[in-house]
Amino acid sequence: MHAKVRALALKICYTVFMSYEGYFSGWFDGATEYTNPGRMGIGCVLKTESGQIVATDSIALGYGTSNIAEWRALLRLLELAIDLKVKKLVVYGDSQLVINQCTGKNKVKKEHLQSLKMIHDSLVENIERIIYVWIPRELNEEADELSTMCF
Repeated sequence: MHAKVRALALKICYTVFMSYEGYFSGWFDGATEYTNPGRMGIGCVLKTESGQIVATDSIALGYGTSNIAEWRALLRLLELAIDLKVKKLVVYGDSQLVINQCTGKNKVKKEHLQSLKMIHDSLVENIERIIYVWIPRELNEEADELSTMCF
């Protein structure tokens, strides 16, 4: 029960302190089944400023690493946002590596991830304002569930 109370407290804190007026919110998660590398799944959720879900996706991918899955989930989220003509977006993810690579805090060193970063850079040109926020895994339940349901 303690973990559920903590998760709820964290969710309330993030809802209060991390709301951005006029911004849609996007949540992404990538996972591998049982092992890393392994079969990959991705999930993403796109919400309006008021929290209404306007798009979700859950896709089973081939074999790869959890980092590839996280990147692919983010790219799918960005595609959904672009399809809905979202201009301002806050992106929430529990992959500190991907969030830091998107903000430039960390460099993308692995060659196989650099191509995904290039796709990311091309996609974000279609969104006027984008903010990346790392969140604890407990706050990413919806995207996490979508990423693992396709195994």
